Amino acid sequence: MRKKENLTVKEELFVQELINGSSQRQAYKDAGYKTDTMDDELIDKKASEVFNRAHVKERYDAYRNRVIKEAEDDCIITAKEVLQELKSIAMDDINNYVSYQTVLIKVGETKDGECIYEQRTVVQLNDLENIDTKNIKELKVLKDGRIFLKLYPRDDALEKLGRHLKLFVDRIEATVDSELIVRLEGDLEEWSH
Repeated sequence: MRKKENLTVKEELFVQELINGSSQRQAYKDAGYKTDTMDDELIDKKASEVFNRAHVKERYDAYRNRVIKEAEDDCIITAKEVLQELKSIAMDDINNYVSYQTVLIKVGETKDGECIYEQRTVVQLNDLENIDTKNIKELKVLKDGRIFLKLYPRDDALEKLGRHLKLFVDRIEATVDSELIVRLEGDLEEWSH
């Protein structure tokens, strides 16, 4: 059984530079190998030799596999998380983002100088820094100063949740144009009545 070789400091740095995205040439230079008198072709050859050492390659593969595993773990979204997001959209309410109040606004005066008031509904945007805004699909201020706020559709989220919970059954209707042959077993007289 071959004794496992430890990496030198330079070999370890070389592998780490590769894992961080450097080319073999750059990793070789950054690991501290003397390259002052070498041209790029020779550096590439030397870097390739270092990389192809069994213990270096083994270390590289171990790092690479760990990085891939961590990236995969970070990218995996569970069914539970998807359902939680759908639930969040389905149960969200526009009142989480805006508030309404009715105010009296002076719109004119009568001939006698009495004020004429109209009731108007004023919509105010809540403080978005203190609420979760992930369910906002679109938010913009229009030219006239009005605010346009659009949430992700609740009905879509509810339908997806309902389908997941098997609350809805898809029915398929089909018309078949063919002959139906039925094989009956037993006494023919029983079937003729």
